[in-house]
Amino acid sequence: MKGGIRPFIVTIFGLFAVLSFFVRHRTEVTVSPLRTWCPLFNQEIFSMSSPLLTVLYDGGCPMCSREILHYQRIAGDRPIRWLDVTQEATDITPYGLTVEAALRSFHVIPVSGPMKAGASAFVTLWSALPYYRWLAKVILATGTLPWLEGIYVRFAAWHFKRRCATGTCGLPPSTEGP
Repeated sequence: MKGGIRPFIVTIFGLFAVLSFFVRHRTEVTVSPLRTWCPLFNQEIFSMSSPLLTVLYDGGCPMCSREILHYQRIAGDRPIRWLDVTQEATDITPYGLTVEAALRSFHVIPVSGPMKAGASAFVTLWSALPYYRWLAKVILATGTLPWLEGIYVRFAAWHFKRRCATGTCGLPPSTEGP
């Protein structure tokens, strides 16, 4: 490959940055044209009694909260359950996670299949969201997920350590670690 892998990675991240800019500045949720003229699509096909995905996120992190709010706006009426693990009422024990593990990494639980964490959790969420589906397909088709996972693991560890060092992660001092 002429030029090496670096230009390829820069291109992927550049495309993601451009897409994120345009999607983040689009706040209204539009209705599909199919719902206006096809009776089948006029029916409510989503039910919150059976969400397709459950998303566990750190609501105490300003960056994470902004990103999740963006995804919630885009998701519209899609059956996605959003659980803020920093809220006292949120019970994450059925998912086999501790609060610390949930704060260390982004988690998505599909209705069928194993729990996803890290970059693969983002790709799973993106595959369920309009405007991001194509990005999930590109990442899966190009085989860049392992690289993105490596980048995410390093970033998440740094971010968690930084938040806990300032005392804003909400964990007791004994569990604050790298």
